[in-house]
Amino acid sequence: MQTMIVGNLRDSGKKLVSIDVAVTRNGETVGGYGGRTPSQLADEYDNVRTMPLDEFAALSDAQFRAPVREITQAAFFEALEVLPPEGWTRDESGAQSFKCAERTSGAITNIYAARGGKFYALSDDFTLPHAQIMRRVREFTEAAAL
Repeated sequence: MQTMIVGNLRDSGKKLVSIDVAVTRNGETVGGYGGRTPSQLADEYDNVRTMPLDEFAALSDAQFRAPVREITQAAFFEALEVLPPEGWTRDESGAQSFKCAERTSGAITNIYAARGGKFYALSDDFTLPHAQIMRRVREFTEAAAL
């Protein structure tokens, strides 16, 4: 199992980042690329530690997820035109959604939706199906109406 040296960036809202691949050299954990120990890396990062790659990936993805928010029509079309959309879907009600082809982190990407003349964005897993995206948009609009 691959192990990573991870830490929190000091100047970016304490985001968890992968610093290096952890390897053992002469009985000591060091970065496979940089060769520095976790204690040496603590001069640049907060909360430096080692963790399994799959655990880091899950935590990293979680910090980039964002709930549905309303956006402008201009923001929707700008996102649509910046890169080819992924999974662009329009259903029988006229609601549509698409995903940005570029990932924010791991499996997380920006997702855009349009429904009833309003426009929305969220950040989540790039495999999220259109029906679930639209369910989240509906839940957001219903909660906002209360």
